[in-house]
Amino acid sequence: SPPTPIAGLAGLDLMHVAVAEDAACVSERGAGTGRGRVYCWGLGSEGQLARPVDVTSREALLATSNVPNTTAALVAGRAHVLVASGGATFGIYGWGANEAGQLGFDDPTPEVTMVQLNGEWSFNARALAAGDAFSCALEHTGRLTCWGSNAHGQLGPGGARALNDHSPLSCTLVTSG
Repeated sequence: SPPTPIAGLAGLDLMHVAVAEDAACVSERGAGTGRGRVYCWGLGSEGQLARPVDVTSREALLATSNVPNTTAALVAGRAHVLVASGGATFGIYGWGANEAGQLGFDDPTPEVTMVQLNGEWSFNARALAAGDAFSCALEHTGRLTCWGSNAHGQLGPGGARALNDHSPLSCTLVTSG
């Protein structure tokens, strides 16, 4: 079928797009508001629309209007969404599935509202990435940190790690040479 504009986004100044398994989100520039906004649509079976579980929408819904400053990065895993705020106030925020700690805390219940990832280890993230049930942040210092499912070693080298680990693990990149 031909491309179709998503209802609910007309006239918005959009910055980022992220696609999950069955949902998608975009961030609005938010110039002059002091807050970044994120809109999501699709299947919300695990809270990935930042709405009660099992909400599904073909129209973009306001997921959050409370990202401090502007949205520096927006990513989606299978069923979770992460956003990094930019400017003077930085942090990583998320919602959706958390069965493996991919939102940075132990409770496996899907998170249906935006929460700041564990404040003890908020990063000034330059970039974010999200996999099936794990997440990574590349800090402005160049340090890469990952958390969530480690079923296949996706949290990187670092010794014996729990299968699901919500605490951050700094990854050392190994190059051959």
